[in-house]
Amino acid sequence: KTEPDIPRLRAELLQSRRFGMMHFVRAIAGHGPLRAGLTPEEAADIVYALSSAEMFLVLTGDLGWPGEAYSAWLAETLTAALLP
Repeated sequence: KTEPDIPRLRAELLQSRRFGMMHFVRAIAGHGPLRAGLTPEEAADIVYALSSAEMFLVLTGDLGWPGEAYSAWLAETLTAALLP
């Protein structure tokens, strides 16, 4: 690929990741309600942001969190953000 293709490829990758987050949110919502007032699209945005590589790198790389601490934090934070 050439340099002009990079923005298009990045957009496709992000769109694919966003689609995956919507699938994840729909699976969660299939087992019970989301937090009151939270749309599936907003929930997918929250999952997208919190589970980003950037967030992982800040916490584990920059701040030195062990992988297990990151996993526990992510589970706790997503639960609080998405569920009643």
